[in-house]
Amino acid sequence: MSKITQIICLLALLLLQLFMPLRVAAMPLLNDMYKHGEGEMSFLFWTLYKAELYSSQPDFDIKRYPQALKITYLRDISQQDLIEATQKQWQELGLNLPDEDQWLKDLGTIWPDVNEGDVITLIVDEQQVSHFYLSNNNDVTTLGRFDNQVFGSSFLAIWLSKNTSRPELRTQLIGYE
Repeated sequence: MSKITQIICLLALLLLQLFMPLRVAAMPLLNDMYKHGEGEMSFLFWTLYKAELYSSQPDFDIKRYPQALKITYLRDISQQDLIEATQKQWQELGLNLPDEDQWLKDLGTIWPDVNEGDVITLIVDEQQVSHFYLSNNNDVTTLGRFDNQVFGSSFLAIWLSKNTSRPELRTQLIGYE
């Protein structure tokens, strides 16, 4: 190998090491999951977000985990509005959630105000532990987790329950009724 080729290879390795952290930081959380569907949520004239549903299996089963819901925000939304919308949806579903008040309080400690382009992803793992992540500017940040096994299914029910307030979005996410 010539001296010039060795120098080029060395420079390429150095550049690769410099940019590797950027690549890792931008790496998607959902690489090993199957995307089942996506849809947008609109209110009046505004599209608020795009939602995508993932699971570990090519055929979606609402009772099988891991599952993930990725929400890409298309508008700025305050943390308080996110929490109030979550509470409203749980109430409309008629869910009897003894821990609801504590969950809403905990969401207030981990959820940020979101800006257009921010992505919040919920991954409910095999043990039904719920993990929230924020992606923006190619960085992924862990927001927090809920160890309560009921939380993940209750949160996902906002989109996946047969009684959801957005049945068209549900159908787009899971692909069937």
